[in-house]
Amino acid sequence: MATGLRYPNDGDTVPVKLALGETSVVLNEKGCVPGNIGTRVQIDDRVFRLGKFNAAFELGKLYGMDTANAASFSDEIDNGITAASVGDTEITITSTAAFASAAENAYAKGYIYITFSTGLGQTLRIKSSTAATSANAITFTLYDPLTVALAATTDCIVQKNPYSVPLICLGDGPTNTGYILGVPSVNSTSGTTPTSTVDIYAWLQTWGPCAVYSEAVGAHGEALMVSASASYDGGVVVSDGTVGHIGQRMSAAAVAVIASYTPVYLKIAP
Repeated sequence: MATGLRYPNDGDTVPVKLALGETSVVLNEKGCVPGNIGTRVQIDDRVFRLGKFNAAFELGKLYGMDTANAASFSDEIDNGITAASVGDTEITITSTAAFASAAENAYAKGYIYITFSTGLGQTLRIKSSTAATSANAITFTLYDPLTVALAATTDCIVQKNPYSVPLICLGDGPTNTGYILGVPSVNSTSGTTPTSTVDIYAWLQTWGPCAVYSEAVGAHGEALMVSASASYDGGVVVSDGTVGHIGQRMSAAAVAVIASYTPVYLKIAP
């Protein structure tokens, strides 16, 4: 795809125009802003989500959430909510450990789960978030109003959009502790290499036909999971049934070469 395409979103931010073969390091370029992370686009029978990376990534390998990036993705907060009423679409949460130096919209398109005490059981999607104050407080604007009031004793878990911090899936197969997000449609070497202070936007494929790194040969139609070998980070292998599979192999053994790439029909997020 040589030129940018105009992708749909929910109308809150500018449309994403980043092409599948492009990356962007410039904030606001081609719609690459925090509020668009996770934006979905379907092209023929393939589905893609916009991701934001802060580590180098490779075309055709599996990326997701694991213990290595869980701490920067999900924060459990006890008694940090400022009381809020039914119908409110803004809530303020204070957490010294979790929110220190958080930037504006760091939690956009993420979720707040009310886990204990008043208001428990609600799942609240975050439309936008302010930068953390000097007291480490953030005000979250929600897509939908509260249906149950919240109190100062309410506990919650605040999560960023998962597509904001993907890392390569380690080759630990049945012991994989995270979940799969998708397969990058381009190498980070196609642009500036991302770092802890330089974010890169690129597309992750989540559904449909895709060339994926393969640990071993296999049979057409077999279910696949994350590789069980540390030598094949980001790769796939036939599923042993202990963890959810990410798709099915679309070629016979003679085509799927060891330590090469194999056609896979991804079934991660439709």
